Amino acid sequence: MREVAVVGMGMTKFGKFPETSISKIGYTAVIEALNDSGVNKRDIQAAFVGSVYGGTGIGQKILMDIGITGIPVTNIENACASGSNALREAYMQVSLGAIDVALVIGIEQLSNLGKGPLPLDLNDYEVSQGLILPGQYALMSRRYMDVYGITEEQLAQVSVKNHFNGVFNPKSQYQKEFSLEEIMSSPVISEPIKLLECCPIGDGAAAAIIASKEYAAKLGITNPVTVKTSVLISGDTLYEPEDYIWSQKLIRKAVKMAYEDAGMGPEDIDFAEVHDAYPIAELLAYEELQFCGPGESGRLISDGVTEINGEKPVNSSGGLLAKGHPLGATGVAQLYEIYLQLLGRAGKRQITKNGALPKAGVAETMGGGGITNLSGNICSIVILAR
Repeated sequence: MREVAVVGMGMTKFGKFPETSISKIGYTAVIEALNDSGVNKRDIQAAFVGSVYGGTGIGQKILMDIGITGIPVTNIENACASGSNALREAYMQVSLGAIDVALVIGIEQLSNLGKGPLPLDLNDYEVSQGLILPGQYALMSRRYMDVYGITEEQLAQVSVKNHFNGVFNPKSQYQKEFSLEEIMSSPVISEPIKLLECCPIGDGAAAAIIASKEYAAKLGITNPVTVKTSVLISGDTLYEPEDYIWSQKLIRKAVKMAYEDAGMGPEDIDFAEVHDAYPIAELLAYEELQFCGPGESGRLISDGVTEINGEKPVNSSGGLLAKGHPLGATGVAQLYEIYLQLLGRAGKRQITKNGALPKAGVAETMGGGGITNLSGNICSIVILAR
């Protein structure tokens, strides 16, 4: 398999833009990625577009406005990991030599769906009984608290950290710092989860242009950001529901595969972007990425280990909690942050290691909810490095 480089990326500001067409949102991200890469739009050989609610032919609609037509366009829906899935399909085709350069888009416009939690399939047994996503993560939170003794304050510290990081991200949906007291005193949504511990719905897009390393060299990029691995797996059937409440077995399995495929370990990862839809999701990701042992995630957040200046920064972008979570866009947006960090282009939130730029970052994206007795719908792990 050939080495695959990320030669350009772009991203819109995340927010609520109900008056803007979804194709215009995608247009903005793609044009930025093209300009960043130096790739002529006529040289794009295939496009892969991840979206949950984008509708039929979303990729073709975006690319027609840009003047990219007559190429294979693959539209992908895989819940919150739709964008990550699109990246994997492009990565596989380039690495196997089927094409030399591909365009990846993650996009969503949720503001037109109304307010409140996103709808799940009422035909699923647990969903029909009221287990919507805030409730599911609340059960995970409470179980973890009971088993390991972490506190509501430690959960809230995740939101404090990520909102602080979001202040320095001009493309973040929320750019406001919140104190621990403000997080803790916000309305309860599903105990112990508070309003300011829930990721928002929103609109946005992110795009990447990936190519073979040989093609990158032709563009004059001699030390590119490379895709070390892209792992995507769906969940296994569960027979231990009490364990399911708090353990993320699917992430653990995907991370093991990713580290083995990349020939790397947690000691080689400088920072991470993880799927912090609710604080417990980030804390569990610390464990499954092997940044700490079982039950030790509370110590990491309390000791500042995962802050921008910490030993293992997590969600320097602001994460889903502050940056926002336009489902299909999220996976590609996570890679956008890693790409900027590796190139030293992250501005006031730039991560450094002993004065040097980071060398490797990992993105973890979980997809979906509402399938009873499945250890998660889908999980994506992508490692980028220089």
